[in-house]
Amino acid sequence: MRGQHILIVEDEEKLANMMDYLLVKNGYRVSTSLNAHDALFKIKNAHERGERIDLLITDIVMPEMTGFELIEEIQKSGLRIKSMAISGKLKKGGDSELANKGFNGYLSKPFGPMQLVEEIREVMRGKELSRQTSTV
Repeated sequence: MRGQHILIVEDEEKLANMMDYLLVKNGYRVSTSLNAHDALFKIKNAHERGERIDLLITDIVMPEMTGFELIEEIQKSGLRIKSMAISGKLKKGGDSELANKGFNGYLSKPFGPMQLVEEIREVMRGKELSRQTSTV
């Protein structure tokens, strides 16, 4: 699994840098974006060059474009990228909302370094968040 390319989208620069450092130390190739617009540009540019982004890790609450909107734009463009959400502001039951939007994994802020690495490994192995449908 080493050498896989991960794109981190996080508007808190210190957190983005910490995640970058940790993941590089664990053998991943890492790109970072401080906003979703830049991330979308990097994803489309990588696709045009035939490069693969194996995992997108995105904050949900960001200015201008949320993580939900970013995933929606990626899906509209026809690209398939495994994705993991990170957020400190997700409501109870938010896991199923994330799954319904297309996310494969989720970490609640604050999280520890080993939690991040383990969640990435699980998502890369095919982990899926459980989807819930409302029944009346």
